[in-house]
Amino acid sequence: MPKGLSEKAENLLRRVVILGEAYKREDVPWRILVKTTAVGEDEYEAVAEELLEAGLAESIDSDYGALRATPAGKERVRGPGT
Repeated sequence: MPKGLSEKAENLLRRVVILGEAYKREDVPWRILVKTTAVGEDEYEAVAEELLEAGLAESIDSDYGALRATPAGKERVRGPGT
C-alpha cells in the first residue's frame, strides 16, 4: 500500500470515502470535493491523479469529474477490517 501521499491527497481520499457513504453513492462529484477540502480547482486534477496512480481511487470519467474510492482507499481511511 502506498505510504507517501501528499497531505492534500490524504484529505481528498478521506472526503471521497466519507462523502461517498453520506450520499449513499460511491462516486463524489469534483465540485463537492473542491468545496469540502483544501484542494483548489486549479490543483484538483493533479491531486486526483495522485490517488488514481496509488490505486486508492478511480475516476468516473476521463476528466476526474467524480471520484470513487477503491477497496484499498477505503481500507486506508477506515483501517483494516472495517
